[in-house]
Amino acid sequence: MKGFWRIIEIIIILIIMFLLLVQFSYIPKSEYRWMRNKLSLQGRDAMYVLEKNGTNWFNATEVEKKLDLLFNKTGIRYNLHIKHTMKSNIWVACYCNNDEYFITESALRDFYINGRWINFSLVQMGAPANPSDIVFNNYYDVTLIWNYSLAGKSDEMLSYLNSGKGIVLIRDLRASDIIVNERDELEGVMGITWNDSLSNPGNKLVFSLIHIENPAYQIYNYFYHFPNSSGERYPNPHEFSDFINENGWYEKVVPKNTNTTTSVLDNEHGASGLIAGTQWGRTVWLSNSTNTDDWRVLMKAAVVWAAGDTDYIINNDISREIVTVSFMKLLRKDMYEPIDIVLTMGYLY
Repeated sequence: MKGFWRIIEIIIILIIMFLLLVQFSYIPKSEYRWMRNKLSLQGRDAMYVLEKNGTNWFNATEVEKKLDLLFNKTGIRYNLHIKHTMKSNIWVACYCNNDEYFITESALRDFYINGRWINFSLVQMGAPANPSDIVFNNYYDVTLIWNYSLAGKSDEMLSYLNSGKGIVLIRDLRASDIIVNERDELEGVMGITWNDSLSNPGNKLVFSLIHIENPAYQIYNYFYHFPNSSGERYPNPHEFSDFINENGWYEKVVPKNTNTTTSVLDNEHGASGLIAGTQWGRTVWLSNSTNTDDWRVLMKAAVVWAAGDTDYIINNDISREIVTVSFMKLLRKDMYEPIDIVLTMGYLY
């Protein structure tokens, strides 16, 4: 009997030792903690020095040169990106004919805002005479499609959006497009639908009352701060011509689900001229127009928004990412931009 209890005691001791070993295995090694703390301090000091020196955080060459000098011979690797801002360089694939390309090019002109340039690289895709063979290539930040069908492209669209890219569709729509021909693409992916009960008021289009916390708010915000062809900015409020109501034909397009899609521009009866979606990624439907200057600025605002809100400044290979440090900064020269500058640090091996 004593032997039995002796075995029980040994088993209990072994269980206790095992539990203690498991517990201690989750405690970070002091060396790792020290490394993290050291890197964190170095990162914060480096960002403080660069900010005090008036560094242009959007200039990759300037930032990298200064950080390399501070981290010289330390073996530290780093990446830097800026959140809650527009991309500085936006690559756009345009599925458009020659006339449509000319309009797009005139809308997406480089411009200067809050101390840096916003640059567009616009590439005409497909055969100019009939650019209907649409391919969603992750090389481009935004795929912009004019008057061409998306039928059968829902899976490709979802894959493209899931990789952090954006889609802008510029097109006059009819009920059959949304309800029958391209339902999976227009309703399922872009979140727009047709409401046949809307009347035809023939009135102006204005910006919807969008809360600042709604991601689509930035389209509204960009419109009033981006320069037009004369270099000026439109005063707030601004009325658009009724470009959803032409030649007796009236578009009755509305958001399918207001939790994931937002009407940015509409009339008093609820018909939309621009709808932004965030269900699967950033999508924009913009009704075609007569190529007015304010409509082109609206297109530019939509494309910049669809490109995303993170600007990747420096991208290095880091096998051992150890710490991330950041600080917020308010840009306000031309428009208010509360940006978040993020530095990720580690080692190559």
